[in-house]
Amino acid sequence: MPDMRTEMMKTIQSWGVNEVQTTEKKTPLGEQIYNWIKVNPDSTIAQVKDVFGKETDSSIATTLKSLYDRGILARISVPRTNYSGIGKKNTFIYNVSSRTYETQNKGYTKVKKPKKVDIKKLIARDYSPPVQRPVAKNEFDAIEFVKTLNLYQAKDVYAALKSVFESRLGL
Repeated sequence: MPDMRTEMMKTIQSWGVNEVQTTEKKTPLGEQIYNWIKVNPDSTIAQVKDVFGKETDSSIATTLKSLYDRGILARISVPRTNYSGIGKKNTFIYNVSSRTYETQNKGYTKVKKPKKVDIKKLIARDYSPPVQRPVAKNEFDAIEFVKTLNLYQAKDVYAALKSVFESRLGL
């Protein structure tokens, strides 16, 4: 039994067509602009717009900005020669900064999944008992306390204690 391709070729030849015409892959606008600027350095957005014949320059401007952000094109801001007081004062001149055009893979970035952490192993490995704060003893050494004070602090403590005792004892 003949295969499908052979039968199709016989049918096409019977129609009088010698070769099957294949559709060429359309080059993206960004790559077209890159190749044109590579041949024509120091190009402005108006020149690019004239060559590619777009109704609005927003698609051209967006593509140029994207190529600039990706590091494929370089740009320099220069004052407009025909500036009339309306619109932007400066325009950009574009040059190629990359040797080759690299396609941009939109939406195909590899998402890093977080690693699963085994809590039990983590706790067992990193666990150390908490530091125990020293518990204050009920014993208070007044002499040691007074030795830590300077003269002015000791005088203030004396005045405070004197007022407390006078009020309690009624002196």
